[in-house]
Amino acid sequence: MFKWPDGELYHERVKAPVGSKSGAKAWGEQRQAELLSRGRKAVEDFRTFAERC
Repeated sequence: MFKWPDGELYHERVKAPVGSKSGAKAWGEQRQAELLSRGRKAVEDFRTFAERC
């Protein structure tokens, strides 16, 4: 779990693809850095989607 720069929390439950505790921590830190670098995708709501179709 971490906070986006705008303060919103992000939580994702995923099993780390490594076996050790230190490896899982390193993987989690890498995952967080990757998510922060890519940023969030804008998700349209249903009303916007319906108007487009």
